[in-house]
Amino acid sequence: MRSFTFISAIALTFAGFVSAAPVAAGASVETRNVVVESVPVIVNKATAALQPLMDELYAIPVGEFVLEKVSPITGQITDVLNVALASANKLADSPADVVLATAEGPLATVGEVAGLVATLLNLVLGGLLKFLGQGLEKDVADVLCAVLTLVGHLLTVILGLVGGLLGALLPLVGGLLGSLSGLGLGNLISL
Repeated sequence: MRSFTFISAIALTFAGFVSAAPVAAGASVETRNVVVESVPVIVNKATAALQPLMDELYAIPVGEFVLEKVSPITGQITDVLNVALASANKLADSPADVVLATAEGPLATVGEVAGLVATLLNLVLGGLLKFLGQGLEKDVADVLCAVLTLVGHLLTVILGLVGGLLGALLPLVGGLLGSLSGLGLGNLISL
């Protein structure tokens, strides 16, 4: 039953797939005097910062997955996700040429953004799913739920920024959706 909270957090994370209302890719708005990073830059930075942290978290054996070992790492993961979420929120009402800008110059396609987001989701969620049903202590499950909730918020914001992203992303996260189905959460897949 301890994993119920954990499962609920995963459900909240994937609720972003259901509730996101994407902005049309060609929407034009007045440019603000705020320095913003594009979705590809935000996701790439977050993924690069999260990789070593997730590797460190995954290296902890399940039997040693206790708050004293998990909390410092998840605190850093939370910091990275909060920075990404704040950056993504700054893009609200921005035109597509800002939202989809890349460091290389040309705009990213929706498919390219889907690939970046899928990599981030597989990195974070894919690893955390391995701990489900492992008899986690409540305090550890709560910490992991906080991470999953942040991922869900970030996903929801990004889906709202990039029109057509949901359709491009779903096929790329099929493995995660299959895992959710195996946990009895198949209703999240029937979008």
